[in-house]
Amino acid sequence: ALQDRIKEMETTLATMDSDKLTALETLQGEQLNRETEIKEHYEEQIENLKQVQIAAEREVHDLREKMESLESREQQLVDQHKEEMKKKMEEETTALQDRIKEMETTLATMDTDKLTALETLQGEQL
Repeated sequence: ALQDRIKEMETTLATMDSDKLTALETLQGEQLNRETEIKEHYEEQIENLKQVQIAAEREVHDLREKMESLESREQQLVDQHKEEMKKKMEEETTALQDRIKEMETTLATMDTDKLTALETLQGEQL
């Protein structure tokens, strides 16, 4: 009876060892699955971040091009405004010069008229 009890206990222990081994394999399998899921999740997040980075770099590039274009346009407008102001000043200068010549002619005519009147008066006095 003792030997039967020993065999029974050995069978129970072997069954328990087998159950522990099965449980351990199951836990390892579950842990491997969880690790794989976590790894896939992080790899997906890394890929998403890479896509976000690429989009951000593209946007920065586009914004730089836009800024350069605006700076170029601004310079064109400045140059155009300078040219317009230069033209306007030249026109005003020409107009002033014409007016000065006109006034000089008027003054010369007035001087001639005064001289003629003076001569006439002197002639009448004589």
